[in-house]
Amino acid sequence: MESKRQSFLHTLHPISLLSYLLLVLMLTLIYNHPLYIATLLILIIWLNFCVDKAQQFLSYLRLAIPMLVLTIVINLVMNQQGTTFIVCFSKLPLLGSLQFSWEALLYGTVMTGKMIIILAVFSVLSQDFDPDRSMLLLNRTASKTALLVSLSLRMIPRLSQEMGSIMEVFRIRGLDFDTGLRREKIRKRFFLVKALLITSLESSWDTAESLQARAFGAGPRTRYQPEMFRPRDFIVCIGSSVALLASVVLLLGKKGFYTFYPQIGPLFNNAAPLGSQFLLILGLVVPILLEVGHQKWSYMSSKI
Repeated sequence: MESKRQSFLHTLHPISLLSYLLLVLMLTLIYNHPLYIATLLILIIWLNFCVDKAQQFLSYLRLAIPMLVLTIVINLVMNQQGTTFIVCFSKLPLLGSLQFSWEALLYGTVMTGKMIIILAVFSVLSQDFDPDRSMLLLNRTASKTALLVSLSLRMIPRLSQEMGSIMEVFRIRGLDFDTGLRREKIRKRFFLVKALLITSLESSWDTAESLQARAFGAGPRTRYQPEMFRPRDFIVCIGSSVALLASVVLLLGKKGFYTFYPQIGPLFNNAAPLGSQFLLILGLVVPILLEVGHQKWSYMSSKI
């Protein structure tokens, strides 16, 4: 079976990857212009497709679709500030008169786009941001906090894996958790909880023994594999810096904002300088181009 190839983003230094994703989040929260939000949405979805063909992002999106649709519907029904009406109802039971406006629909759509961008960012973060590598950044200043955060991040996935193994063992022994009356099902689940508790206690004991064997907290910490900035990290950081500088120029010029109420304005009446827009997109597209190059030309990764 062919092993899954490691993505280019996973090889980046935690600081360079985190700075890029935080920049995308910051721009998403600051801007509200539909064109800017659409550009960020296209870029971050493109990045997800480059990493794993957007499989994890689509799984997140399927779970979030009801909430996204509900956001648009609630804003369309409850927000009555718009003046360009799609349809009007004069008499409705319990609601009275009700108007659906293009302003409310566009505003709800933009807010939904922002939530999708946030989902896409966290999809990339969960795949390519290794918590163990990131915790190395805190080792010198807050080693105990880094250990606590690392153990906390591992707890739920590890318990889920152990519970699956325990359930498989019980099924091999002939215990079916889905058959019988409700009382019998609850009694069977008690065996599962008991086994999971014992396994968790044994795992915590093994972790404590491992820390003691390594003399944790007894002196200055050492690093088995130090994190180093490579040319690829400098390229991503330069791209993020260029995008950040361009966004500051746009914000100082009051670009990237849009008026929804009381009437939607034209999309291109307050055009931003093309140079700043180009630099913003260029800085944000750098990791995507590197990811594409990593997949098409494997020798490129060895050069940077």
